Amino acid sequence: MQGQRVKASVFGYHRQDATVCLQKAIYSRFDTIIIEKQFSPWNIGPLVLRKLKNKTILFEKGVVVKAIAGKFGSKNACLFLLEECENLSIIGSQGVLSMNKREYIDGEWRHALSIRKSKNIRVQDLIIEDSGGDGIYIAGKEKGTYSSDIRLKNIISRNNKRQGMSIVSAQNVKIENCVFKKTNGTLPEAGVDIEPNTKQDRIVNVHFSKCSFVNNHHSGILLALDKLEKESRPISIVFEDCYISRNHVTSNTYVPTEIFIGANKEKPVLGTVLFKNCLVKDSDWGMLYSRKRNDAFKVSFENCAAIDICKKGVYPPISFEVSDYIGATSSLGGFSFKQLYVSYSVKLPIISVRGSQLGTLQHLKDVKGQFIITDYNEGINLMDYIQYNKRNNEGVFVEVVKQSN
Repeated sequence: MQGQRVKASVFGYHRQDATVCLQKAIYSRFDTIIIEKQFSPWNIGPLVLRKLKNKTILFEKGVVVKAIAGKFGSKNACLFLLEECENLSIIGSQGVLSMNKREYIDGEWRHALSIRKSKNIRVQDLIIEDSGGDGIYIAGKEKGTYSSDIRLKNIISRNNKRQGMSIVSAQNVKIENCVFKKTNGTLPEAGVDIEPNTKQDRIVNVHFSKCSFVNNHHSGILLALDKLEKESRPISIVFEDCYISRNHVTSNTYVPTEIFIGANKEKPVLGTVLFKNCLVKDSDWGMLYSRKRNDAFKVSFENCAAIDICKKGVYPPISFEVSDYIGATSSLGGFSFKQLYVSYSVKLPIISVRGSQLGTLQHLKDVKGQFIITDYNEGINLMDYIQYNKRNNEGVFVEVVKQSN
């Protein structure tokens, strides 16, 4: 009956394949379905939940929902697919959604939890691991659609093949106290990748709070916003009280950095990205790499720290690179650094600006910042310019405050 709870095993439990049993339980007339801990995992094939409304799926402590080997032959098969669902909660109680990454040699779309064109979805207290794609994928369905009012809390996404999480098209997303780690298998291999597929997609009011991005094979945070254009809906993204550490391995062919920010090189999207009270620590690479034009969205770092970074001595804490080497001229910039504490021991500038022999970097514009550095960095340059004349700077105001250990 509606308004009551039911145990999933009422609809059956089969050790070898519990897919049908679990789907029947979830689609039953009961509004709360309890997945009980059994003597073995709930082994299932792809579970597709479409147009499901007003349900709570509650794991008992210790529950493991496991992908059956050989059942995910389709490159698009997901362990849990939520499509056009509404008012749905998944309460994990530290349970596990687990796939078989070693089996998925081809493809990059076998996500563990895929949320598409859904709204008011809450997922919490789960470990998500070993997918053949992303641990979590959030998007729309048809062009221009999106998921909205998504809440993720206390989730560990680990050892997934492509990303710890991808956000493609979403509005009003809150991610709190989540960990994205050890992503490896196929590019990009980031902790989180915010990457729309078309200019009709949207990234609006996406807020990360107290999250960690650690030991991923590419950057901890990847903002690949190239597909959004000036006429797209302006973006708004916040990372607050987050921890980024030990990301990127040398086998990954992308630019080594803890945070990567990219935008459309011709007519980039507007909006804002804010990093507030974030810590980047213990990295072989720099804190930030960007090829973002000045007329794109603005990026601010407020009261952040980058400690014990640049250990390989290759990339400085902040790298700006011309958006296009052979195309039309453009300007880089649109960054603000408010009291950024920087600690590193190699002799590299704080900021590197790389232009082109063809002169496609017209200006460095609207870069403001105060950097607090320790005294063992004596003798470094504040900014280093490569194939670019600093006399073309406009609205560049940066200063260094030296601080003793």
